[in-house]
Amino acid sequence: MRPILIVHGGAGSWRDSLDEEKLNGVKNAARKGFETLLRKGAVDAVEVAVKIMEDNPIFNAGFGSVLNQGGYVEMDAAIMDGGSLKAGAVACVRFVKNPIKLARIILEESDYVLLAGAEAEKLAAQKGLELHSPITHERVNQWATVRLEKPLSYKFPRYSSDRCDTVGCVALDSEGRLAAAVSTGGLFLKPPGRIGDSAIIGAGIYAENGVGAIVFTGIGEAAIRLGAARYILTLIEAGIPPQKALDRLFKKLSGLKPSMSLGAIMINGEGTPFAGHTTSKMSVAYMTENMDDPKAFLRLPTPSTILT
Repeated sequence: MRPILIVHGGAGSWRDSLDEEKLNGVKNAARKGFETLLRKGAVDAVEVAVKIMEDNPIFNAGFGSVLNQGGYVEMDAAIMDGGSLKAGAVACVRFVKNPIKLARIILEESDYVLLAGAEAEKLAAQKGLELHSPITHERVNQWATVRLEKPLSYKFPRYSSDRCDTVGCVALDSEGRLAAAVSTGGLFLKPPGRIGDSAIIGAGIYAENGVGAIVFTGIGEAAIRLGAARYILTLIEAGIPPQKALDRLFKKLSGLKPSMSLGAIMINGEGTPFAGHTTSKMSVAYMTENMDDPKAFLRLPTPSTILT
């Protein structure tokens, strides 16, 4: 198989002045992830690519995570091996520097799939992962500017963040193995305890050898309600072309209330890369063996597109 790796740095809207940083960030993650793909394989590659974006404060994951209504970070992450169908996920962790590394430990060393909150952090401590609260001055200032002195709201916030979304990666290695990984700080001003699609296998992430690997970005509640990741791969298994499968999902998305948006990156079982989004922007980069450097973009010509 022809090795290929795709990363995204979130779908949504942000200031045009951030475009170059976003593009450089996803290109760097794709470059490092692809180097790992050639040396170690798909699962290692997606973990490395996502960790790089967790460490970059331009993205809403790890170090750059947005704050919830309580003024603190709660992060979700997941990783899935398309060969074994094993997955590891964490939700609502506050003090883990790289949640994707903890998700990988759960994938490899646990019979369970999803751990949350303080108990997940105890496992991180046992395994020697770096622990601290990844709050930047920018995020604190952002929260202080818009927070309201009132009871918690369980409606989507009226305030939008410049960078309020997920990072993710999908990869196919030369042995035909697929993998996917995702990490996020969640929605800006979400209520404490809110868990989005990134930690939910079959909603925000899925990978299965011979079928496809996919991760979503956007409003996680939409991906959860639609069972988006498993829905797409089920359509592909039934013979629906990936572009048509994404288009069908986006049509279902348009009927949801309240209105929500999504973006996705995907590699099908034949190694063809796809991406799609219903938002104004989505930062994406991908790389194959015949490229000297990753290709990157902020917008697609159509809602669902083959990457060439």
